[in-house]
Amino acid sequence: MSKNKIINNKHSFLDEVAIKIINDIKVTNLKDITIILPSRRAGIYFKKILAQHINQSFLLPKITTINEFILDLSECKVIDSFEAELELYSCYKKIHEKPESLDLFLNLAPIIINDFNLIDKYLLKADKLLFDLKSIKEIENWSLNNSELTDNQNSFIDFWNKLGELYTSYHLRLKALNYTTEGHAYRIASDKIEKKAAFLNDSIYFIGLNALSSSEEKIINHLIKIKKAEILFDGDQYYTKNPDHEAGHFFRKFSFFKNQKVSNHFLLNKKEIKVFEAKTDMDQIHITSSIIQKENLDLDSTAIYLVDEKLLTPFVYNIPKNVNDLNITMGYSIINTYSFGFIKLILNSLDNKNEKEYWKGNKVNYKLILEILSLPIFNDVIKEGIERTSYWRNIIKYNIKFIDLKSFINEFPKTSEIISFYKFKSIKDPVSFLKEIIEYLILLKISINNKIEINAVDLSIES
Repeated sequence: MSKNKIINNKHSFLDEVAIKIINDIKVTNLKDITIILPSRRAGIYFKKILAQHINQSFLLPKITTINEFILDLSECKVIDSFEAELELYSCYKKIHEKPESLDLFLNLAPIIINDFNLIDKYLLKADKLLFDLKSIKEIENWSLNNSELTDNQNSFIDFWNKLGELYTSYHLRLKALNYTTEGHAYRIASDKIEKKAAFLNDSIYFIGLNALSSSEEKIINHLIKIKKAEILFDGDQYYTKNPDHEAGHFFRKFSFFKNQKVSNHFLLNKKEIKVFEAKTDMDQIHITSSIIQKENLDLDSTAIYLVDEKLLTPFVYNIPKNVNDLNITMGYSIINTYSFGFIKLILNSLDNKNEKEYWKGNKVNYKLILEILSLPIFNDVIKEGIERTSYWRNIIKYNIKFIDLKSFINEFPKTSEIISFYKFKSIKDPVSFLKEIIEYLILLKISINNKIEINAVDLSIES
């Protein structure tokens, strides 16, 4: 039996924080303080909550994220992710005698950069750590100790031997370009904190932070020590006081949380638990949608936890019509949207290797049309559904595999914008192709019936 949990939380940590700050600071002085939160989303909600507790006009404090705060401290220019990968490859080629091709290396580059970022954020010594990593890899692959090694094994050893050199070369390269990585910016900020602290506001509040890197810990610790900052933890005694509960690990780890007052809501508040049986994933979605509609819930204090993040897309499409605003806090990947699926379908059909499967002159395989018009984003284009039309019944009846697009558009004029992707088939120039695709996506938004999906198309256009 699979279940979704719906929790109505009457106690707001951000409410408690807002009240504390208002008691600590005069309303007229709020503009002079800095509030640091884990994310921008939290900042948006905190602004609303602060306004609810102050019955007069006031200037907002500076509200930022921990990431933005540290990057500002570092005064560094962080390189764009794709540029970072290209610069890493440039350094890699100079170090290795037989480097991998760029397309193969780009699969590995994000992992290497992420590891380099972690090394810097945790203030580790790269040369010693990378030596240890190499040793671990050798232990995991005992065959590397053999006297005769294959070319792949030798290449593997060479890569690990030179990883420390790559780290050093990479950072020197970025420094010459007046750039750095995010992780290295954290390291620089933690090194600068004693000098930079003198120029910071006297009242800084770190709110709702938990799993902190060594560089973040060093920065916060120093600001608290010189009484420029205060940190407020969002947690419950149920796990912070239980040494065996891993959810309280970071609370117990950091010294600046020792004097924190932590609530005890979890054990003291009465709970009512209802269990609904759901045999399939879609059952979960329909039941959850029904609960939202019938239970008259306060959606501002209601959280819905899906057992699988892939259910988010169908859930969004089944939200009751009376729900106008929704706060989606989990990652809503563009890859999981129907818009992305549609773009992938048409690009796949235009791939030369798939031409025989999808195209016969200017006619297109009926399965592609069916797949496209069956997507929920195009529900309103043919109201009764493509499969229920007499036109489509004839396609099936007479076993017509390839459809004449002009006749199809004449039959269903509202599909003309969607079906116009067939024009890309004759475009050979990559730049012209991209321009046409962008124009097509802009026009396509008119046919899409969902705000989130329209945003996904906008993101595709921007990228």
